[in-house]
Amino acid sequence: YADNFPLETLSNQEILTLCDYELNPVYKYELDQLLSRHRDYLLDYAEMARLDEICSLHRKGIVRKSRALQVAAARGLMTNLPQDNA
Repeated sequence: YADNFPLETLSNQEILTLCDYELNPVYKYELDQLLSRHRDYLLDYAEMARLDEICSLHRKGIVRKSRALQVAAARGLMTNLPQDNA
């Protein structure tokens, strides 16, 4: 549910915080380790499941960051974003 509520309801500060999303350093380290083992075809079933779990969390974070950047741009909170010329 928390991933689906409208970001437009958040305060400017909350939006800017989401714009700065980065994967937690602990998860990032674990992801790096799992990806390295994956490249070498060494992952067992539990590790593959954990890799999927971390990737899913990261994808959700990136989508929320992208949505937050759109809201921030619409509110004029960030002026250095590329313009959509479509």
